[in-house]
Amino acid sequence: MVLFSDKFFVLKEEVPEGALLENESKIDEVNVLTYGNFITAFISFLTLAFVLFLVIKMFMGALQKAEEEHAPSEEVVLLTEIRNAPKN
Repeated sequence: MVLFSDKFFVLKEEVPEGALLENESKIDEVNVLTYGNFITAFISFLTLAFVLFLVIKMFMGALQKAEEEHAPSEEVVLLTEIRNAPKN
């Protein structure tokens, strides 16, 4: 899995090159915008949503197939309609 949690913008003050995000957030008067955490969460959300979509789609397909197997044939439906038709 790709992690972007180390990606950030420093909004205020100077930070030495190569410093870690954990260290920068502890320094006083340094404002950091951690866009990497958002990207990681967004990718995780899309992955989970796609997998959930596939599971639901497979479940609905199996449910529809089961309903089609239990449905009466066209011949049975036609004979039932003829039987139930009012007699003249």
